[in-house]
Amino acid sequence: MRLWAVAALVAVGVCSACGESSALEEQLRVLSKQVTTLLDRRREDLASIADDLRRKVLSSAELGDVRDEMQKLRLEMEQIRSGSFQRQEPHTRQEKNDHLTVKWLSNAVAELKTELSEVQNTLNSTVILQNHEQVDTELSLLKSDVSNLNKELEVARKKNAKYEADLLSIREELASLKDHSRATAVMCGKTKNQVSFWEFRPVGAD
Repeated sequence: MRLWAVAALVAVGVCSACGESSALEEQLRVLSKQVTTLLDRRREDLASIADDLRRKVLSSAELGDVRDEMQKLRLEMEQIRSGSFQRQEPHTRQEKNDHLTVKWLSNAVAELKTELSEVQNTLNSTVILQNHEQVDTELSLLKSDVSNLNKELEVARKKNAKYEADLLSIREELASLKDHSRATAVMCGKTKNQVSFWEFRPVGAD
């Protein structure tokens, strides 16, 4: 009776170990999906930041003024080439204004380039760096979780192997006991027949 109880406990332990291994493998799959989702979200965040920066630069009032002035200069150049341009001011005054306009445009473009460079540097040193560090931190945590789960899974597999070995040993022992029990029963039957033979044999039959 005690042997059958031990066999039942070992069988329950094996089932429990198998269930534990399955749960750990499921957690590993979930962590893998979380890593993929995290990287996709970070790429989307960086793309969104770049789009916002591009829209802000392109929609700035100063850039609009530069575009307007350049459009006016192109129109005047076309009028000069076609001979339809009419000067409203003396030649020297117009040249001076044109020179000032070109200088102002050059300064405005230089300032825009400087501002864009500063914004880009700030973006690289703050938002992208912060996101990169956050991703690295989360990936490190996920790697640690995966490592711990792998260790737990290895322990569970070793326990499972031990339970299977114990169960096999018990099964072999049970089979041996059954064989011994059958042999004992046969021996008892023979002994009983011999006893019965000697009990019912007439006295002096020899």
